[in-house]
Amino acid sequence: GTVRHDAKLLAEFINREDVAENLAREAQPQDISNTTWAMRKFKYECPHLVKAFSSRAMRGMEAWDLHTVSNLAHAMADLGYIEKHFFDEVAKQVERMSTEGNEQDISNTLWAFSVAGLVAKNEGAVRILWNNAMNRPAENFLDAHWSMLALTILFAKSEGVTLAVETGTGHSRLLKVVVGSSIQGSKEFENAVLHELSRCGYRGFEREVSPFGGAEGGELLRIDIAWRKEKVALELDGPTHFLTALGENSEPRLDGPSNAKTRLLQSHGWKVYRLSYLDRIDLDSKGKDEWRKFLREKIGRWIK
Repeated sequence: GTVRHDAKLLAEFINREDVAENLAREAQPQDISNTTWAMRKFKYECPHLVKAFSSRAMRGMEAWDLHTVSNLAHAMADLGYIEKHFFDEVAKQVERMSTEGNEQDISNTLWAFSVAGLVAKNEGAVRILWNNAMNRPAENFLDAHWSMLALTILFAKSEGVTLAVETGTGHSRLLKVVVGSSIQGSKEFENAVLHELSRCGYRGFEREVSPFGGAEGGELLRIDIAWRKEKVALELDGPTHFLTALGENSEPRLDGPSNAKTRLLQSHGWKVYRLSYLDRIDLDSKGKDEWRKFLREKIGRWIK
């Protein structure tokens, strides 16, 4: 993860089927976790590597260090590799994690289940970890942990699972602070799309709209551009939302959190269209008429 300019060459090498299988066979569990984390950091698509590592993890995970397990689960979910059998094995480690794991292990694992969309299928395991987290001193959790826990509540609810936080506790106060923090996207991208919407005659849209009712969710998971009445969400995806494909003509793929947000919005009745930076580049090169045609086809059918 420190090679930076050589990251793509490294990704191409370790994603070779023979190299991936050899790494999975010979590497230590921490090396497997660290390598996957590096690919997660640089957002490279490595299907052969992930398949090999998942197979290795399903054989003997009970002997792995819990920090390794939680980091690998976090990286897999972030990359959008939702291997059910892998997460089944992670679920088997939660009893051990609740007694031996630290706050980061628990937060990483809860976040991984929620982003993977596997909370309902692993509700028993998720509740064990959640209840354990809520019984730990609030001051033991860092801001990054609270952010993951807050998102876990929202994603879990989209699957029909309610995770409770007792009102008035240190946990509820800290979660409230985190929910009040926003993450800023690319304003240049957003402003450019807003300009095209206005030029093409679209009205009634708003920026940074919460998909939830009341105070739920706070500043988290706000919709980039929304028509509130029609419940139409236009999400703008810059390069950081995608995994870079290694093949010459392969299309980049949305990462795990982006897909998780789409599922959440749809569970609340929103119609979602995701506009990528690649769409924008293509449309800008073709001219104004293409923008009008594109918007009419993609969102015009939903806007009265």
